[in-house]
Amino acid sequence: MKGYVIKDGKVLLLKRIAGDMYSGIWEPAGGKISPGETLEDGLRREIKEETGLDVQIVAPLCVHHFTDRKGEKVHMITFVCLWKAGDVRLSEEHSEFRWIPLKNLPDWIHSAYSRDVNPLLKLSDQM
Repeated sequence: MKGYVIKDGKVLLLKRIAGDMYSGIWEPAGGKISPGETLEDGLRREIKEETGLDVQIVAPLCVHHFTDRKGEKVHMITFVCLWKAGDVRLSEEHSEFRWIPLKNLPDWIHSAYSRDVNPLLKLSDQM
């Protein structure tokens, strides 16, 4: 699960640390849910762990099905989230963060998330 955190017309992207399987890619915050967690609770927890931010989950955005670099099948849901509180404090999983204007998202986001761009831009126009 990943969440596009939006604040003041900008979206938060995180850069994976060097040496990571996906080293150097820019991505939204998120991760795996734990047993017994709802999607929303798991996403809020992951975003808090990776960024220190509190968010409001607005809506699901896209479902991605792919095989990761370890050969495992992944079913990932992306969500639109709104920043509620906090300042970004990165976990050890990421080396940098940027608040990117939504219109510039296609220039930054990793190609694995390209299907999210148009629906995210349309949805953000309505918020």
